Amino acid sequence: MRIWISSKEKACLDLTQEEKPAPDRQALEVMGLAVEEIALVKLLYGRPTPAGVADSVRYAVCALRYLPKTSSGAMTPKDYYAAVWPYRINNIAHWFHAAQRAQEQEGGDEPMLFGVLRRIVAWCEEYEAEHPFNEEYLAKPTVKRRGTRKHPSPPVEPVAVEVDTSPASEAVEVRVANEQLTLL
Repeated sequence: MRIWISSKEKACLDLTQEEKPAPDRQALEVMGLAVEEIALVKLLYGRPTPAGVADSVRYAVCALRYLPKTSSGAMTPKDYYAAVWPYRINNIAHWFHAAQRAQEQEGGDEPMLFGVLRRIVAWCEEYEAEHPFNEEYLAKPTVKRRGTRKHPSPPVEPVAVEVDTSPASEAVEVRVANEQLTLL
């Protein structure tokens, strides 16, 4: 098997040499991608995009972050919408269109990943037509609490401050809850 990539994608690979997660192969097969296209997605999936990577590739790689995962070998609407629509828009299409606009400005070779993303976006449109969006597909937002839980404090009693204005007195007395404190 031979995979072709553009010079822009090669720069992305050269600048990122760390381990990366693997995409859900079953989801890619459900989308109808060829073996070479799956290999290309696997090659670029999860890559960070440091400075020096063309914006068109940066945005295309970012689109791969939203690929859906399958549960038990089948693509369910909940799996699809939880991955692709976490912010109530199709994020794959959003980032792919951003990559296309960046490519128009950059010129040069079009990244090979664009062909794969076109197929994925077309499949997403078909899937969304068959399975319309429903709010129940998205996970309910959870409220994250950080730190310690605040316990109710006892009721605060008023503080009475008595100041002796005579020249012989140097101390100020503060009474809190029937206790006396002396301040210097």
